[in-house]
Amino acid sequence: MSMRKVIIKVPDPKYVCSSCRLPVDDPKQAECGHIYCRSCVEELTGLGSVRGRCKIPGCNEIITLQKDSPATAIAVRCINVHSGCEWQGTILQDHLLECDYEMIPCVHDWQGCTTKILRKDLAPHLDTECDFRPENCPACDDTFNHIDLTAHRGECEYEKIPCIHKDCGERIPRKDLSKHLTDTCAFRSAVCQWCKESRPFKDIAKHQESCPMAPARCKWCGKKGLTRSQLQDHQHPQTGDCPNMKLPCHFEPTGCREKQKRKQEGRYAKTLGTVVDTVLQLASNMERTPAQDEESRLDMHQDSKTTQRKKKKLAIKMFREDIALAEQDLRFQVLELPNYGTLIWKIAGFSRKRHDAITGKTVSFYSPCFFTSRTGYKMCARIYLNGDGMGKGTHVSLFFVVMRGHYDGLLRWPFRQKVTFMLLDHKNRDHLTDAFRPDPTSSSFQRPTSDMNIASGCPLFVPLSQLDSSSHAYVRDDTMYIKVVVDTSDLP
Repeated sequence: MSMRKVIIKVPDPKYVCSSCRLPVDDPKQAECGHIYCRSCVEELTGLGSVRGRCKIPGCNEIITLQKDSPATAIAVRCINVHSGCEWQGTILQDHLLECDYEMIPCVHDWQGCTTKILRKDLAPHLDTECDFRPENCPACDDTFNHIDLTAHRGECEYEKIPCIHKDCGERIPRKDLSKHLTDTCAFRSAVCQWCKESRPFKDIAKHQESCPMAPARCKWCGKKGLTRSQLQDHQHPQTGDCPNMKLPCHFEPTGCREKQKRKQEGRYAKTLGTVVDTVLQLASNMERTPAQDEESRLDMHQDSKTTQRKKKKLAIKMFREDIALAEQDLRFQVLELPNYGTLIWKIAGFSRKRHDAITGKTVSFYSPCFFTSRTGYKMCARIYLNGDGMGKGTHVSLFFVVMRGHYDGLLRWPFRQKVTFMLLDHKNRDHLTDAFRPDPTSSSFQRPTSDMNIASGCPLFVPLSQLDSSSHAYVRDDTMYIKVVVDTSDLP
């Protein structure tokens, strides 16, 4: 027998195995009378077709088992005593089949595990250590060796993985990812049907509400085939070509509130010319000599009521015009004061101006002008307190205007500076901000050929409902403040 026995008490020599020469373990006696361990006799009698012969010198008989030897009472310890086993008994071989300190191979050795381990440590090894222990995939519930599960997890069709769009945040089974990216992801790429720009799907509807390339129709003259951008140009009060657009009178700065369609402008100007000629004639008459005045009085006596009415009206009108012109001169002086790169625009009398915008009396007005430097770009802002275009009736619309200046020939064109709009909160808590970079292809940012270019900016600058918010103070003491900042960091 190959295993080593630890003998508790030295036996009688007759109880020593005839083969391994150690105290017999589970003794068996051959008919020749010699004693063997059970394992030893099994080795001798199992050698092919030739039966084993007795190992005792001089015997050499064929081993035929007779009966159990009386040596069964020999007590031995387990061969694993130095590893901690405390077993004592007579049949060591049976004990080793269940000894906790016996070194055994892993049950998954047939799959490739080469670990040998004490029997008592086999269970923890199989639970947490063996690379070939079976585990179920948490996604598809199929069973894999632990060593193969990691590779499977990288390709399991049922495992939930994050969407490739970081802002999405959803986790989708791998097999459904393609459908998610094409059909349901809010951050999938979508193309505007008008300008062909690519944007996240969740933003495309809002973009199309204000896309400058969307089709539009002029509500004043009915012209079709325009884009929103072209509609702004078409309806621009200075450079637009809409024949039905109502324009302010040329004498608006002096107090005239009349408006007329563009196609009537020539006829209206002609009428005004006639009125001016009449005024000049009457003014000339007022400068006559005393003799001429006497003659005039005689003439007026013939039609005194008509003449005096004309004189009275003329005097009142001229007085009003003198006041308006003086006010206009003062206004222009203020407008010419340079605020380099920044405009703080105080809009007093907000309620009245808002009412005028709603009723259509004065739908928009301009800010004082400001400059990027002493010899820089000349600019101003234009505001619609009841909105304009897509923001009419729902938003305040705010636009930026490039004006013709004295030094335009020295400047870089088109205008490319970043523009920031701010609606200031009187509580200094939450200013509303919007910003844009000019489109260098737009006519709004080319070198002006008239007093000012077409305004461009934010038709949806701020919802009207937000102006009345109790948590902010965008309007206080019937006053609103607008701040416009033009980036001058890259200008000379």
